[in-house]
Amino acid sequence: MSINDEYAAAMLSALDGIAAVVGEIRDRLAAPSGDVEPAPDHRRGVLLPLREPAPPATPAVDEPVPLTEPATEPGHVEPQAEPTAAPTADHPPRAGRGSSLVAWQAFAAGHNVQHDSDASRDDIIAACESAGVIERTG
Repeated sequence: MSINDEYAAAMLSALDGIAAVVGEIRDRLAAPSGDVEPAPDHRRGVLLPLREPAPPATPAVDEPVPLTEPATEPGHVEPQAEPTAAPTADHPPRAGRGSSLVAWQAFAAGHNVQHDSDASRDDIIAACESAGVIERTG
């Protein structure tokens, strides 16, 4: 008998031993004993989420505010509405913390100041100045 034949015989013997152990485990699992409950049949189970869904993402500070009405034409500027109040100092800062595009969009909307949907923060500030809602600088 060659080394290859001896190796093959040893492997077959080992596989027979493994098959016997697997068969014994299968038999124990198949026959419930006493107060041990059988394993659930997962094929018919209901899938449950592992965790609650994440809350909806809030827009970042510098993201544009979505329009409620479609724009008429790109670059179209609506006529300026009459300012709702005299110039006040309750507007967002013109630069630095709190001076985001979104803050100025919200301020302009609250004072009926119209601007292009793609207007920059400086464009919105200029529109608020021309509408008389805020004082002009320098």
